[in-house]
Amino acid sequence: MCILMATLSIGLPVYNGERFLAKTIESLRQQTFTDWEMIISDNCSTDKTEAIARHFASIDTRIHYHRHKRNYGAAQNFLYVLNKANTEFFMWASHDDIWLPNFIKSCQSLLKNHHEFGFVFTNIEIIDSYDRVIRKMPDFSKLTSNNHRISVLKHLLSPEVMGKANIIYSIYRLISCKNAMKLAIPIIYMPDNAISDNVLVLSVLSRQKLAIVPKILFQKREERKSDTIDKVQRVYIKNPTRYLILRGFAKYLINLTRVVQGTKFFWLPPLIMLFRMFQLIIQVPFFLKKLQELLSKHENRSLNSDKTYATYL
Repeated sequence: MCILMATLSIGLPVYNGERFLAKTIESLRQQTFTDWEMIISDNCSTDKTEAIARHFASIDTRIHYHRHKRNYGAAQNFLYVLNKANTEFFMWASHDDIWLPNFIKSCQSLLKNHHEFGFVFTNIEIIDSYDRVIRKMPDFSKLTSNNHRISVLKHLLSPEVMGKANIIYSIYRLISCKNAMKLAIPIIYMPDNAISDNVLVLSVLSRQKLAIVPKILFQKREERKSDTIDKVQRVYIKNPTRYLILRGFAKYLINLTRVVQGTKFFWLPPLIMLFRMFQLIIQVPFFLKKLQELLSKHENRSLNSDKTYATYL
């Protein structure tokens, strides 16, 4: 009997994701595109994650569950699901997000019919712990252009706080994703996920064109301890150009520059990121206030901690 291979692999790394895991998996099982396999990689969870994942694997043969003997860290788990994939297309899935039913079909069909694109994403919105929309995100199609250079330029100019790191949840041509990951592997072990996600996205974008489906088909969850069932706490961002990674900026700049080496965009990251820093500095009162806050936080850190974390202004 001939066993047909799936077209798309969904890599779902997880650690202690019992609260939302079932809802996340169900949103993927309800996709109108059904020719997929799911690789759940459990980083030795201590909650009910294993039981939930094994349940879904028992009722859906497309779902495969693997449990590590110890916690290897988020980055290693992230890589594990990619390395296990052997299909034409690939996507990462976080254990707590929600995909609307046409997400995969919309992205996959665009990739299938337009070979000039290497990865495809949709517009998104941010939800809280109770699935309520708390933030409307910008139209990501504004970050794209028929001119590849302009797309890379727009991506670098876009403030991190506007959500461009979420493009990592695109659907990729598997080979493109793996090639980009080879360059980004040393970088994704940085402690701040938003930084490493942005670096990986740029690594792909500098080599492949991005397409955006102009519909909101993805809901990114922001779980907050302050969330309550009776109150919605919405998020608004004013003056996004005032938001820049300050602590760790030099390392961020170096890594952005490193992943575009070998492409025609090797000169863009230092130029654009330094421009954004200058743009912030000329807003002198605001910059000095934030710098003072940053230095104060730095002084209050534990003396036995040698980790450097990115701070968003």
